[in-house]
Amino acid sequence: MKSSSQQARKGNAETGTPKLPASVSVLVPGMTRLDKDSAHNFSKLGEEYLEAAKVLNRHYENSPEWPTFFLACTALELYLKAFLRIKGVSIGDLKSRTKFGHDLMRCFIRSKELGLVLPFEGNLESAIEVLNEYYRDREFQYAGSGSWELVAPSDLITLLEKLGCKLRY
Repeated sequence: MKSSSQQARKGNAETGTPKLPASVSVLVPGMTRLDKDSAHNFSKLGEEYLEAAKVLNRHYENSPEWPTFFLACTALELYLKAFLRIKGVSIGDLKSRTKFGHDLMRCFIRSKELGLVLPFEGNLESAIEVLNEYYRDREFQYAGSGSWELVAPSDLITLLEKLGCKLRY
């Protein structure tokens, strides 16, 4: 099977995709040339989601808006999965809904079991306890009506900035 960059260079007559010159490289935005499942790429993508959460939070003036929480929780998930990858957890396990999936608390607990030590661990764990169900069940993406207990977006972002500094690979 040919890689996507080999296929792009060859082109596709059936779809009309043009052939790319050898000097053009096909890249995935934001990713390095490392294995796409490397801890570095999880961490890098976490940084990008966190930056997007910060931009939205500034725009919404620290008002608790669903997209900000979704982006921040995605950053948290990716940072924790970067740590878990470093510790040898397989991609299959990270994707598995019965093992980790999008469950922030499962990722956090397993990270601590594997040696993650944070001076602000209690604050982060409290935030995860509040947000995990909403994130895991995709409430931030498909929010209905009702009321939710949330963490102030700026507090969550501050915790994630600290986590990101610790888990940058």
